[in-house]
Formats: sequence, structure tokens, C-alpha cells
Amino acid sequence: DYWTPWVTKLTTTSATINWRGADGGSGNVEFATSSYYDEHHSFQRAVTSETTGAYQHVALTDLEPNTSYVYRARPWDNTDQFSNRTFKTMPVSGPFTFLVISDSHAQEKRFKYVADAIAKHETDALFILDGGDYASDDYEEYWSYYFQYGDGMLAKFPLFHAIGNHEYHNYENK
Repeated sequence: DYWTPWVTKLTTTSATINWRGADGGSGNVEFATSSYYDEHHSFQRAVTSETTGAYQHVALTDLEPNTSYVYRARPWDNTDQFSNRTFKTMPVSGPFTFLVISDSHAQEKRFKYVADAIAKHETDALFILDGGDYASDDYEEYWSYYFQYGDGMLAKFPLFHAIGNHEYHNYENK
């Protein structure tokens, strides 16, 4: 029932690391600049989650603008569940490249092909803007597909997302 980590709320000096783990748990995130990690093969800092529960959102602050980071989310019940992942903070100014995807409908295999292609071929994008419709009718099982199929893409690129017209949050009357 784990959902691999993904990055949101990216700014010039902060990012939020998210994951889903065991109910009632928490965890921490270890991180370092990519240059530090490459030189020392270790992390510079760690931030412990301030909440317990399956869904974790850990804010990393005091980061450097336009800098690559390596991080590892470590759930309390299985600290080796996830491998290292990367992100780059926003630049203070100047141009940058981002990707736009939408209507993933992750339960449909086409999302896997798109996510795999992004993970394999995109190198210069700073983040992904996803216009919603991740999982039809907001079924939790379909969300699991999203994180499973999108893992390689989410390991490299932060996500800015919007709610689509298929995210109903399981309401009876849509």
C-alpha cells in the first residue's frame, strides 16, 4: 500500500516530499545537494514528519535556488522502502522548461507509456504541470496505478497538479 515519493510545492527555497505509507506511522526525509551527495555519498540534513498517518507531507526549507537535490523518504515501519530520488529548486529568474500532461486516467495503460517516455527522454524539464483526471472517479485503486506507473517520472520531476473533472472524492452525487 505504499505510494512512492513525489515532490510538490516547489519554490526557489523549499519543496514538499509526499508519500503514502502505513496507517498510524510517520517517517523522515534525508536530503543533500546533489554535489554534496556525489562527493560524500551521504545526506546533509534530515527532517522528521510532524504528523502520523498514511499520507505524509514533509517540507524541506532553507534550500538554495536553482540547485539539484537528492532525497530519500524513510517511512517509520520500513526505512528502506524507497530509493533515492531527485529534484531541482526553481531559479530566481530566467527561463526554464516544464512539461504539461493531463487526463492521465492512470488505470488505462497509456499513462504508463507516457510516464516511462518522460522518465527516459526528458532531461531539461524543471517540473510537470498535470491538469488533472488522474484516476477516474477518484478510486483509490486507480491512484495506486498512478504512483506505480508514474514512478520513474515522479522520481525525477516535481508535480504541480490540478483537480480534474473525474476527481470526485467518492461523493455519491457527482
